[in-house]
Amino acid sequence: MSHILAIDQGTTSTRAILFDAGLRPVAAEQQEFAQHFPAPGWVEHDPADLWATTLACARGAIARAGLAAADVAAIGITNQRETTLIWDRATGEPIHRAIVWQDRRTAPLCDRLRAEGHEAMVRARTGLVLDPYFSASKIAWLLDNVDGARARAGRGELAFGTVESFLIWRLTGGRVHATDATCSKYLYTRHMCDDHRTCDRRCAIFLRCYGNRQIAPAALAHTASRRFAESFNITVANPDTDFAIQDSNCGGDGPCYPDCTFHFQGRIHIFRIRKSVCNKGGFKRDNRTALM
Repeated sequence: MSHILAIDQGTTSTRAILFDAGLRPVAAEQQEFAQHFPAPGWVEHDPADLWATTLACARGAIARAGLAAADVAAIGITNQRETTLIWDRATGEPIHRAIVWQDRRTAPLCDRLRAEGHEAMVRARTGLVLDPYFSASKIAWLLDNVDGARARAGRGELAFGTVESFLIWRLTGGRVHATDATCSKYLYTRHMCDDHRTCDRRCAIFLRCYGNRQIAPAALAHTASRRFAESFNITVANPDTDFAIQDSNCGGDGPCYPDCTFHFQGRIHIFRIRKSVCNKGGFKRDNRTALM
């Protein structure tokens, strides 16, 4: 078990890269998949494509390297961030195509919530602005526009998540509904619904969909052995442009934490975290002392 498998489930393609113990890439596989535009400003993905290309690329990279699943120590997942899915807990089947992060269909809903005066509450609890980019309004659209979805969610029959959560569910054969803190911050609902004392009717259905969803900093899950003929750890699931450190339980004048980004540019910062604040742009940031 000397290799690490990195899965990059992106907006237009999926790829998998196999790294050896020295973190040198030894094999890669990539597949594109279809984009669906059912209306102006709407963008969707077929969840079956996301899953099929993920599994094919992972198996393909292992095969290209001339290795077996037993040679893989762990899987890491990076993914398109706010793309949103809802699926049946019993069957694992999605109730609709995934709504992609680029999709703007919920702009009227966000405008209405802003006009009703809810933006300050959202900003206070999440640090994010009311915008269709984020996942919560996409979840609301699916619950309201897929026949019977809201009632089923109320009965606890449905699960929701961004792409990494859906892939973890599939990779584990439906045993694990989990995410990483760096992904959960984009859902709004982690912060809006984590305090049951202040949870109101807008959050009630989200909590039932959230269910036993884990937000784990260490090993997230173990794959089902039928996926690769072996079972191995899924150890991390980070969104594709950042490694969020405000969710790392850091504070005071304690130890320092690195912030590493590899996307359109590469950068490394090391910070000491003191407290979390909201900036004027509407994203939650930390009062950080840059040490590098």
